[in-house]
Amino acid sequence: MLASFLRTNRQAAKLSKPTLENLTPVVLRPEIRKPEVLRPETPRPVD
Repeated sequence: MLASFLRTNRQAAKLSKPTLENLTPVVLRPEIRKPEVLRPETPRPVD
């Protein structure tokens, strides 16, 4: 029973690894999509 549990656990670990790798770009995206980076501050006319 323990062996089968370890086997399924190992399979779950194999399955969860790619999903974690697939999630990292999603986590990093908000940092890349900073509004300041997308649309830089427009130079305001000097008074």
